[in-house]
Amino acid sequence: MKKKIMIGVSYAAVAALAVGGTMAYFTSTKDAVNVMTFGEGISIELIEQQRSEDGSELVDFKQGKELLPIVGSAQGDKDQWGMPVAKNYVDKIVTVENTGNEAAYVRVIVGVPAALESTKGSDGPLHWNLGNNFTADGDFDGTENPASDDIKMTYIENQTIDGIAYNVYTFTYNTALAAGETTEAAPFTGFYLNSAVDYDADKECYTFNGEEIDYDLSDVIIPVQAQAILAEDWETAAEGFAAAEANNQLPANPWTDADFATDAEAMAESLAAGSDVTLAGKSMILDEDIAITLNSNVTADRSDASGAETYSALTVAANVTMDGTGSVENEGGYAITVKGDEASLTINGGNYKGNTTVVNVVKGSLTINGGFFEAVDAGYGTTYLINCIDANYKAGTASVSITGGTFVNWNPADNAAEGAGTDFVAAGCTVVEKPQENGDIWYTVVAE
Repeated sequence: MKKKIMIGVSYAAVAALAVGGTMAYFTSTKDAVNVMTFGEGISIELIEQQRSEDGSELVDFKQGKELLPIVGSAQGDKDQWGMPVAKNYVDKIVTVENTGNEAAYVRVIVGVPAALESTKGSDGPLHWNLGNNFTADGDFDGTENPASDDIKMTYIENQTIDGIAYNVYTFTYNTALAAGETTEAAPFTGFYLNSAVDYDADKECYTFNGEEIDYDLSDVIIPVQAQAILAEDWETAAEGFAAAEANNQLPANPWTDADFATDAEAMAESLAAGSDVTLAGKSMILDEDIAITLNSNVTADRSDASGAETYSALTVAANVTMDGTGSVENEGGYAITVKGDEASLTINGGNYKGNTTVVNVVKGSLTINGGFFEAVDAGYGTTYLINCIDANYKAGTASVSITGGTFVNWNPADNAAEGAGTDFVAAGCTVVEKPQENGDIWYTVVAE
């Protein structure tokens, strides 16, 4: 009797942003980050491969693996790739390509279900092949080629991901990866079940050495993430990653309850799917045209930021539209900044909250057709809830047009953002005031 074990990591396609990466489905219900970078010009791609059915070439990794007890030995005969020929061995060949224009320090992080390891990395029912005899060009000659001394393996800690306990490990490449280059394979090339795993028909469960396996083997997920930082900033990879973690630029725990920042397209996909996104490090820069549906929440705390470019949760530098019922909230700064000669932001729905200012237009245009907007009072009241840079507003290079939406304690037709009596309401529209029980006044823009 057979049951399936699923080892899954999805796609990886990365944009070159100040904070970049892409999300991947590790399960059918939750997004998680599988690429994360920090530093200008840093962009990486996580590459996952497996052997083709006939073993003649490497192909993209595919989900939906059926994992059964190994027949033979993972340490036995190898093929031209240096990979085991034992039956039921499952490939998971992981490399990282530097697709940016700067040298980067790189590390790969992997989570292994704790219930399938009797202790960290030891002889539990699920094994990984840490011998790593893999050769990417397929000319393995039988010479032992253990994991490179250039890669340091470190156990982080036991972490809970989607309610499942994982032992999490980092594999840090000590040598900087030049632009355009690809790492050697991370020192695990696949996973397999110990040959002692058996199915007990009476108990209707799998067992290992006679003991029941307390884990659902019908859907086992092995999450993998790649991270990169700017190499020139640090003398060693270890020093750089430690500093990035300490500064919350890269999380020490890569799989938290809320996902960390990724590239704009992946963030939009995650939000549309209902997964919250927490922004870490710099502002998320939206520098390509994109439509974002807020079916969940973007949160940030940029109270430690030093300037407007990092003070906002999102920075719009292209043609961006936002809709939905979710939110963008920045506890310590602006929710959104619009900045760029061709930048335009259209908000059709959603909830937006910022400190002092919700949307700040440095250069470009803002159109609000709907949504709910609230500013946290940081000493200026709500004067600058929607704001433009004064000089650019006067020059006509920063503009606001409001046809809808509700604003807390801020009248879009009569405010002082750009001087007393500032009116951002579009022609043909008017404002309706609605006092609230807590003393607030909601100003809603409607058609006349």
